[in-house]
Amino acid sequence: MLRLIAFAGIFGAMALLELLAPRRKLRHSKLRRWVTNIAIGGIDSACVRVMASLSVPLAAVAAAFWAQAQGWGLFNWLDLPFWLELASAIVLLDLAIYGQHVASHKIPVLWRLH
Repeated sequence: MLRLIAFAGIFGAMALLELLAPRRKLRHSKLRRWVTNIAIGGIDSACVRVMASLSVPLAAVAAAFWAQAQGWGLFNWLDLPFWLELASAIVLLDLAIYGQHVASHKIPVLWRLH
């Protein structure tokens, strides 16, 4: 619920900012742009939900077990307490997602998929 409230608040603020001070001259009507963007967002959310709830977790867990059995991975080489491995894994995964997001803004072909 908190994520939904945060999303709605940020979306509302950005929509108001776009209405008051647009960065570019409009080529299409605001209604057309908003309907298109909201539809893309809705389709994206639905696809992400399906992928996230079905295939991605199963594939990730299977890959993790396989890598562990092969002795691959940073945490198989380091002898750290579990709590430190867990905290490090969360931070590193967050950094990877952040890097992916930055790349999607800087690389044109990725921007189209963003």
